[in-house]
Amino acid sequence: MIRSARAPSPPARLSAPALGTALLAAVAALPVRAAGDPALLGCWRTQEVHAVFSDGSSANTNSNCVTEFGATEVRSRCPALGAGGGEVVMAYEVTGPGRLRWWPARAAATGASPGGPAASAPAAPMAAASGPAGTVQASTPPAAAAPAEVAYSVDDDFAITTRAPTLAAPADGPHMQQVQVLSRRARGPRPCEPLPPSPLRVIGPPPSALTLAVPPGWRAQLVDPATHAPLKQAIGQDFLVGAFVPRPGSPTLAAAAAAPAGPSGSAPLVPANQPGAHAGRAPDARGGPMVIVLDVARFGASPVRAEEFATLRRELGERLAGASPACEETDRACWLLRGPKGVVGYTEVVRVAGRAALVSAVGPEAGSLPADTLIRAVREFTERLRLDNP
Repeated sequence: MIRSARAPSPPARLSAPALGTALLAAVAALPVRAAGDPALLGCWRTQEVHAVFSDGSSANTNSNCVTEFGATEVRSRCPALGAGGGEVVMAYEVTGPGRLRWWPARAAATGASPGGPAASAPAAPMAAASGPAGTVQASTPPAAAAPAEVAYSVDDDFAITTRAPTLAAPADGPHMQQVQVLSRRARGPRPCEPLPPSPLRVIGPPPSALTLAVPPGWRAQLVDPATHAPLKQAIGQDFLVGAFVPRPGSPTLAAAAAAPAGPSGSAPLVPANQPGAHAGRAPDARGGPMVIVLDVARFGASPVRAEEFATLRRELGERLAGASPACEETDRACWLLRGPKGVVGYTEVVRVAGRAALVSAVGPEAGSLPADTLIRAVREFTERLRLDNP
């Protein structure tokens, strides 16, 4: 959960169990134009959850939740929440254009799920209150949950819902005022099941809805951003898809070994304010480039279309001081980053599946790898992302 402060009030925090409860309830509030509408029957998968707090701050997160629409009920399934995953069944009714009301019908354990052992799912709506130290409290039992009024819009394959929490706000501290959920129509062989935990990253940070099959010759570098400050800084407010290094004996590592020796010493690879950059490397990079893949979470609960992508490309170009544009396409933008000691890194941002993926490659130290090695490394991942996220 990433908070972006807009006021000097002390920031609130979402505890992990409460966050899971919040996501499971929030994703349930997906759009329904009419019960049994053929255009909306089927499954939707969350891409981003955006919460706005009373102090003007906001929080972005995500979960691998899916919601399946039937004729009269909506089933929301999420992966492990504490001890396991769960399913919530909602009844719903349309109350007007762009408006609906839903309420928990029942909760049930799912049995085995891709995310691990199942547990009884929290079925109540998201809490509205903030507790001690700004921690969002758990919600009330299903029987006490009030119906939730939801505004919605559906645009092609994307659904956006907006609603207020249903419980009373606390007397002190910032509290949640609004929750927006962005979802995309689910695809794949098991569209109505939550995705299993990604083997490409450690559990903890918000997961990305983007899928990625690791290109041949690469492996995931399982580093916890909570314990590796440079990686945490590189991720910022975005969602980590994964960090990757070449496998021993891979063509990329062989090319890195054959590259001319760079300057001695370990200078910062990229200034800390550069998007997708990090000032140090995770251990075990072994001389080859490191690739970081991020799912950009800078537009709230809104799909990244051509207009948003153009804005992102312009903002990144302005922030990448001294970078040389290397490409400019409708759905791709590239920059080669140089420093006093030579090539620092290479970054691409591509638009896939209504999201923007930021892919960066850096060498062990500034000037240690030629530009074409970094470019080839990044292109392997951007092309794979496009194949895996149609």
